[in-house]
Amino acid sequence: SLKKLPGTKHIGISAKADAFKPEERKEILSRQWGDDNNHVHIVSGAGEAIRRAHDSMSGKGKKVLHILVGHDRAAFAQGLKKSLEEGKIKEMEGHKFDEIHIHHPEDSDRSHGMSGTNMRKAAHEGNSETFHRHLGSMFSRPESDKIIKKVKTGIESGQIPLKRK
Repeated sequence: SLKKLPGTKHIGISAKADAFKPEERKEILSRQWGDDNNHVHIVSGAGEAIRRAHDSMSGKGKKVLHILVGHDRAAFAQGLKKSLEEGKIKEMEGHKFDEIHIHHPEDSDRSHGMSGTNMRKAAHEGNSETFHRHLGSMFSRPESDKIIKKVKTGIESGQIPLKRK
């Protein structure tokens, strides 16, 4: 889904406490997407990543933001869009987009690709087969086993929420 969207991609990764170091998460995401040209930002919130995306656009022409989120994050994306349109994202400092579009993966279950919700659930249940399928074929089984162990430990310790709010 990300590859189908136009323009430069800016992906925000939360810098909040997690079982992975930000650079580890960045590496995993880069491998999953298979595109080193994506701009992955380790940020304190979505507003920071969106401002970086805005600032990367040239001063000429329309500024169009495409937000890609899983189906389980639809309400979050709608709230973010509304807040952007109303100028309520402090990081934007009054800057606006001409258009904002929300996109979701075509496969709502994402049974053949990355779904953080399904990955966390599989890790919590110890289902390494499902976890590996969602992590992606670009990871070997031993790499996947190492990552699932870290995710499961993070969930059990409370560092990683099983369900996102």
